[in-house]
Amino acid sequence: VRECVSGAACGFDVGQWTECNATCGDGWRTREVVCKNPAGDQVDMSFCSAHNPPATAAVCKSCTECSYDIGPWSTCTATCGSGKQTREVSCPCP
Repeated sequence: VRECVSGAACGFDVGQWTECNATCGDGWRTREVVCKNPAGDQVDMSFCSAHNPPATAAVCKSCTECSYDIGPWSTCTATCGSGKQTREVSCPCP
Protein backbone atom coordinates (compact mmCIF):
# COMPACT_ATOMS: atom_id res chain seq x y z
CA VAL A 1 0.00 0.00 0.00
CA ARG A 2 1.26 3.47 -0.82
CA GLU A 3 -0.08 6.98 -0.62
CA CYS A 4 -1.12 8.75 -3.81
CA VAL A 5 -2.50 12.13 -4.79
CA SER A 6 -5.03 12.96 -7.49
CA GLY A 7 -6.67 16.17 -8.56
CA ALA A 8 -9.06 14.63 -11.09
CA ALA A 9 -12.18 15.57 -9.10
CA CYS A 10 -10.91 18.95 -7.95
CA GLY A 11 -12.27 22.10 -9.54
CA PHE A 12 -12.09 25.86 -9.44
CA ASP A 13 -14.31 28.04 -7.30
CA VAL A 14 -14.50 31.45 -8.97
CA GLY A 15 -15.44 34.61 -7.06
CA GLN A 16 -17.23 37.71 -8.33
CA TRP A 17 -15.36 40.44 -10.19
CA THR A 18 -14.45 43.52 -8.16
CA GLU A 19 -15.47 46.97 -9.34
CA CYS A 20 -13.18 48.50 -11.95
CA ASN A 21 -10.35 50.38 -10.21
CA ALA A 22 -10.55 53.23 -12.73
CA THR A 23 -13.17 55.96 -12.62
CA CYS A 24 -12.50 57.43 -16.07
CA GLY A 25 -10.86 55.23 -18.71
CA ASP A 26 -8.96 51.94 -18.56
CA GLY A 27 -8.41 50.03 -15.34
CA TRP A 28 -8.37 46.55 -13.80
CA ARG A 29 -10.85 44.32 -12.04
CA THR A 30 -9.93 41.19 -10.10
CA ARG A 31 -11.55 38.10 -8.63
CA GLU A 32 -10.50 35.23 -6.41
CA VAL A 33 -9.98 31.80 -7.94
CA VAL A 34 -9.32 28.85 -5.63
CA CYS A 35 -9.06 25.09 -6.10
CA LYS A 36 -11.53 22.97 -4.12
CA ASN A 37 -12.05 19.27 -3.60
CA PRO A 38 -15.49 17.60 -4.01
CA ALA A 39 -16.25 18.25 -0.31
CA GLY A 40 -15.82 21.99 -0.91
CA ASP A 41 -12.57 22.33 1.00
CA GLN A 42 -9.91 24.61 -0.42
CA VAL A 43 -6.84 22.66 -1.54
CA ASP A 44 -3.52 23.63 -3.09
CA MET A 45 -3.80 25.06 -6.61
CA SER A 46 -1.50 22.28 -7.85
CA PHE A 47 -4.47 19.86 -7.57
CA CYS A 48 -6.25 21.87 -10.28
CA SER A 49 -3.18 22.25 -12.47
CA ALA A 50 -4.58 19.86 -15.11
CA HIS A 51 -7.30 22.42 -15.81
CA ASN A 52 -6.82 25.89 -17.28
CA PRO A 53 -7.49 28.31 -14.44
CA PRO A 54 -9.94 31.15 -15.01
CA ALA A 55 -8.42 34.62 -15.17
CA THR A 56 -7.96 36.44 -11.87
CA ALA A 57 -7.58 39.90 -13.48
CA ALA A 58 -9.07 41.61 -16.52
CA VAL A 59 -8.97 44.99 -18.21
CA CYS A 60 -12.07 47.13 -17.68
CA LYS A 61 -13.32 50.59 -18.60
CA SER A 62 -15.28 52.99 -16.46
CA CYS A 63 -16.75 56.41 -17.17
CA THR A 64 -18.42 57.01 -13.81
CA GLU A 65 -16.35 60.08 -12.94
CA CYS A 66 -15.35 61.45 -16.33
CA SER A 67 -15.91 65.14 -16.82
CA TYR A 68 -16.87 66.72 -20.12
CA ASP A 69 -14.40 68.65 -22.27
CA ILE A 70 -16.19 71.90 -23.04
CA GLY A 71 -14.91 74.25 -25.71
CA PRO A 72 -15.39 78.00 -26.01
CA TRP A 73 -18.55 79.57 -27.34
CA SER A 74 -18.51 80.54 -31.01
CA THR A 75 -19.14 84.07 -32.24
CA CYS A 76 -22.79 85.08 -32.25
CA THR A 77 -24.46 84.47 -35.61
CA ALA A 78 -26.13 87.86 -35.40
CA THR A 79 -24.43 91.23 -35.41
CA CYS A 80 -27.58 93.02 -34.31
CA GLY A 81 -30.41 91.28 -32.45
CA SER A 82 -30.95 87.62 -31.58
CA GLY A 83 -28.53 85.00 -32.87
CA LYS A 84 -27.06 81.70 -31.83
CA GLN A 85 -23.79 80.47 -30.39
CA THR A 86 -22.45 76.92 -30.34
CA ARG A 87 -19.62 75.10 -28.64
CA GLU A 88 -18.04 71.65 -28.76
CA VAL A 89 -18.80 69.31 -25.85
CA SER A 90 -17.23 65.86 -25.69
CA CYS A 91 -16.66 63.08 -23.21
CA PRO A 92 -13.04 61.88 -22.99
CA CYS A 93 -14.02 58.40 -21.88
CA PRO A 94 -12.86 55.85 -24.44
